[in-house]
Amino acid sequence: MSPDTVLLIAYSEIALKGKKRGFMERALASSIRRWHERRGLEVRLQHEGGRLVVEGAFSAEVARVPGVHHVARAFALEKAPPEELVEAIAEVVKAEPPVAVRVKRGDKRYPLTSVELAAKVGEALGLPVDLKSPRTAIFVEIRKRVYVYTSRDVREGVGGLPYGVEGEVGVSYRDPLKGLLASALLARRGARVFPHEPYPGLEALAEALPEPLIIKRSPPPVAGRDLFPGEPCVPQRTLSKVKLMLGGEGVEGIDRFGCPRAG
Repeated sequence: MSPDTVLLIAYSEIALKGKKRGFMERALASSIRRWHERRGLEVRLQHEGGRLVVEGAFSAEVARVPGVHHVARAFALEKAPPEELVEAIAEVVKAEPPVAVRVKRGDKRYPLTSVELAAKVGEALGLPVDLKSPRTAIFVEIRKRVYVYTSRDVREGVGGLPYGVEGEVGVSYRDPLKGLLASALLARRGARVFPHEPYPGLEALAEALPEPLIIKRSPPPVAGRDLFPGEPCVPQRTLSKVKLMLGGEGVEGIDRFGCPRAG
């Protein structure tokens, strides 16, 4: 019988939130579920030590949702004694050499250490190894089950915080691109945004959110804060995340807001 295929969702910043971590994890799980529901896709989620495991009719496009660090399409294997597990891993892995095996032992009760299991998997695969610059990295995560995937199965996410955990913010700019940029940046930081105008590109941003994006045609607030008192200068790494939220390439003209690279 073929192993189940699941989607592993990793988050990073949420894990640093201390007492708020549980709240943030539940908010992200809700976002993931609602994002799929908006597309008519039924999924099942469970937490497994710093990961969300998604089963059912999932889509890797969920990497665009705020709060997701990265996603990986993985094989889910049942935990088994080391010899049986190594054999099962070797059967499902298809990798272009040279390879490197990376093991994360979330369940510390498993009888082999991460290094020991990585060595046994590498030996079973019988492929050339390059631990520093592999063509294919093979990842094994030991949790309630054992999840196996390669670097080719990983998709970068937009990071940040789950949508809506930081309250609601209205966005009003005369420059439509600034309005779009502000909406995306605030959404990535956990704000539920209400643009005051239908800025070009908002349709793409809405595709990354777990709920419909509502335009509130109200006058600008008497008191507010201008995120961009001058021309925006957004770090290239952050701008790349905004473009990912907007579908990859972003919107024409948005690259003008990127800060020049140092050096």
